[in-house]
Amino acid sequence: MKLLFIDINMPVMNGEELFAKMCQLEIPGVKLAYTADAVKKTKNRLIKLGFDDVVRKPVQENILCGLIKHYLKPHEPLVLHFKPKKK
Repeated sequence: MKLLFIDINMPVMNGEELFAKMCQLEIPGVKLAYTADAVKKTKNRLIKLGFDDVVRKPVQENILCGLIKHYLKPHEPLVLHFKPKKK
């Protein structure tokens, strides 16, 4: 199972566009919208689009751990992928 955090406010392609392309390509995984927008209307709109959940920035460690426990099954290994920041 993949746990995908999709930043809604990316510079070139926003997270909603990326999410739509991922759905077209049938990319499997739990898709979480990652946003600084704290308005409930935004969360509802993102859930209606098909995101599995919405995570607000900045995410607290206990919230992140809770999401991982909630969406990943106990027997699945946790594999983290990080892109290195460009200098």
